[in-house]
Amino acid sequence: MAQDGRGTLDADVKAGALPLDVLTMQETARRVLLERLDVGELKVAAITMRGHIELLVADLQELIRNSHPEDREAAIARIGVGEAQRRLTTPPGPGVDAHRRHARKLAMSVVSLCGHYDTLSHPAA
Repeated sequence: MAQDGRGTLDADVKAGALPLDVLTMQETARRVLLERLDVGELKVAAITMRGHIELLVADLQELIRNSHPEDREAAIARIGVGEAQRRLTTPPGPGVDAHRRHARKLAMSVVSLCGHYDTLSHPAA
């Protein structure tokens, strides 16, 4: 990804400019949920899940802003975004098991946000 001099994303790669690879995000999250990862893999998994959440939240917030005020699916997605953001700000507890639970919670948020993204970006006719 292109970055400007401050280390932030250029305008061409900000929310909505590039399509999200939701399938890859879901598969990566499922791996975190289903496999017993070692300590090094857990660290990478948590970082990866955080990145997925940040991308999904940015695009979902845009989709929610552009939705009808009474759109039930957008209201549900807003709740999921809030939960994912809380998980981003909650540090894992001490120990490997706490890091595993934390990575899995982040992965659950990724799966949930992917579902919301699919729903809002491909509304039923």
